[in-house]
Amino acid sequence: MNNYFKKNLYFVFICLISIIFVGCSSSNNQQINSSFQQINNIVQQIKSIVNDEESKNIEIIKNMVRDDGYRFGDLFENSLSDITYEFYDPAEDGNTYVTIKGNIFYKDKPVVVTLQYKKIDDERYEFYTMTYNDIPQNTLETIAFFNFLEENAIKKAVKKAENYVSDDNSNAQIGDDNYNDNNYYDSYMSVYDDEEFILPTADREYIPIEYIESMVDNGDTSLIRLAVNEMFARHGITFQKPENIEYFSSKSWYYPIEGLTDEYVRENLFNEYEKENMNNLLYVEEMYR
Repeated sequence: MNNYFKKNLYFVFICLISIIFVGCSSSNNQQINSSFQQINNIVQQIKSIVNDEESKNIEIIKNMVRDDGYRFGDLFENSLSDITYEFYDPAEDGNTYVTIKGNIFYKDKPVVVTLQYKKIDDERYEFYTMTYNDIPQNTLETIAFFNFLEENAIKKAVKKAENYVSDDNSNAQIGDDNYNDNNYYDSYMSVYDDEEFILPTADREYIPIEYIESMVDNGDTSLIRLAVNEMFARHGITFQKPENIEYFSSKSWYYPIEGLTDEYVRENLFNEYEKENMNNLLYVEEMYR
C-alpha cells in the first residue's frame, strides 16, 4: 500500500472517532453529515493521489528502453496475455516495486511469468527478480527469456512493415514528417479486416448466430470449420493438415508458435468475444452435421 495512503488513513480514523463522540454528545445531525462528507472528500483525494502515483510508476517501467531499442512495455504486451501490473510502495522491506505478471507459451509449455522491478530513484527502476510458475529463475534464463520476447517483437514488426504500409506512406518512413500515422493505421486495419480474415471482428465483437448460420452452404460447414481454425491461427496455433498449412501460411498476420495447444489457446489466450464466438461456431457446425 502507498505510504501516503497509510498516513492519511490514520487521519481519517481520528476523524471517525471524533464523529462518534460528537454523535453521542449532540443531536446536531447536520454537523455529523458535514463531517462525513469531509471525510469522504479526503478519502477520494487520497485514492486519486495513490492511483496517479501507481500509474506514473507503471508507465516508467513500460517506457524503459533496452539497449536494443525496444520499450519494455512493447515487449511485454506483444508476447504476454492476461498481463497485470502491480505497484507496491513501500513493500515489506521498505522498497518500492512494480510487478508484471502474464501468461506465455514458452519452451513448448504454458508458463505464468512474473517479473519484478525495484525503484532506484524517482525516474528509474532496475530488474529485480523473475519467476516461472512461482519458481525463481537465474540470470542466464532471464537473458534467454528477454531474447525470446525480442525475437517475437522483431518477427511481428517485420510482418506488419512488409504488408501494411499504405500507399499514402509508400515513400515515407515511420518518424518522417511526411509519414501519417492515421493513414498507416487505417490501411493496416482495412487489409486486416476486409481481406485477411473470414471473421475480421471475431476478437472484438460478438458475431450473431444468424450470420454464422448464413455461412453454411447447402449443408456444407467447411467455411465454419475454416473460421474455427482461423480463430486459433490468430494466436499462432500450428496445423497438421497440408491444406491448413498452405492456407494460413499465405496470411501475412499468421505467426505459428510450435507446441501451442488448442486447450491452452482457449483457456489462456481467447478473450470473452472469442470464447463466445467459438462456442457459437462449434454449435452451428454440429447442428448442420
